[in-house]
Amino acid sequence: MPAADFTHLPPRAIVVHGGMHKTGSSAIQNTLAAQRTDLTTQGWLYPQAGCVIQEATGHRHRTLMKELRQNDEVKGKPSWSRLRAEIHDWPGRVLISHENFFSPQIDPQMLLEELPGRDVYLLAYLRHPVDYVESCYREWVRRWKFSGSPREYYLKRQAYLELPEQAAAWTAAIGAERLLLRPYHRAHFKGGSVLTDFLSQLGLDEHLAQLPASGNDSLNSAQVMVHLVANQLRATPKKRDILANTLANAEAAARQLQEAQASNAEGIQPGKLDALRRVLRTAAAPGRIMDDALMREIEARHLDTFLAVLSEHGADAHAVADSSYGALPQDSGFFEAELRASVEHLLT
Repeated sequence: MPAADFTHLPPRAIVVHGGMHKTGSSAIQNTLAAQRTDLTTQGWLYPQAGCVIQEATGHRHRTLMKELRQNDEVKGKPSWSRLRAEIHDWPGRVLISHENFFSPQIDPQMLLEELPGRDVYLLAYLRHPVDYVESCYREWVRRWKFSGSPREYYLKRQAYLELPEQAAAWTAAIGAERLLLRPYHRAHFKGGSVLTDFLSQLGLDEHLAQLPASGNDSLNSAQVMVHLVANQLRATPKKRDILANTLANAEAAARQLQEAQASNAEGIQPGKLDALRRVLRTAAAPGRIMDDALMREIEARHLDTFLAVLSEHGADAHAVADSSYGALPQDSGFFEAELRASVEHLLT
C-alpha cells in the first residue's frame, strides 16, 4: 500500500509519535516543546498535560504513557483527564510523543478510549534491528545503569523488535491507512535530518528545526565500558564521569595520554598511571560492542520482518537494509579482562 499522507489531516486529528527508541525522538520532542507558540500558529498543539521536562531524554509525554502502561495501578488516569481538558476547545491538530507508544507495553485500543471523538494517527521511525539493539544497549548502560552484556540486553528487549505484532495492533485499532512508518536512515530523510523529515511529514515549516537538537548523544564504546564497569562496581558517579569524559573523543584522549606519559607531576600512583595509559588507548577508534554472532542472530530473526513492515506501509525498505554499526569492526577489547581490570583500578 502507498505511504500514508499526514500533510493534510482533518481538523482535531491527533498524531501519536511513537519512536522507536534511539531514532532522534529527543530532538523531535525538545523542538516541539520549545516551539509550542509557532506550532499553534500552524494549527498544531503540543500539550502540556502529561509532558515531563527532561532535556537529555526529551520533553515527552511520559506520564501519559505510564498511565496506559500501568493501567491496573493508576486510578482514573489523571494526566489523560488533563489532556482531554486541555484539547477540548482546541480546534486544530494535536501531537503527543513518547517512544513507548509504539511498543509491546501499550495497547493502542486503550489509548483510543482516552480520546473519544478524535481521529488518531501514528507516526514512528524504524531503525535497523542491529542498530536498535546496539544503540539502546549503550543508552541503557549509561542512563539506566544496566550492567549486563549486549546479549542479555537483547534477550530482555527482543519483544520490542517484533514489529509485525506492534503494527498489527495499531492497524486493528486505527486502520493501516493511519500508520506512517518511516525508515530511520539519514540518506532517506527529507531535509537531511530526522527532525526535518518529521516536520515535513506533517506539513510543518522546516524553520522550526533551527534549534539545538538534544543532549542525548550516544557514547563511544570506551565510554560505555567505563559506565558498564561503574554500574557493576557501584562506583561513584564523580569518578565514572571524569574517566568517561576523558574518553569522549580520540584526540582529547591522545593528548591526555601524551601528558601522562611525559610526566607524573600530579603524583599519580604508578599502577594508576599504567591503567590510565591502557584505558586512554581504547578511545582511538570507533567499534561495535555487539559480537558478530549476536549481530547475525538478530538479523536472521528480525531483519526480514522489519523490511516487510516498512514495505507494507509504503516506505523504502532498502533504506534500513544495512546496519550502520554492522559496518564497524567489533571492539574485541570491550570485554577483555586486562582492560576491565584497568577500568576497575581507576574507578576504585
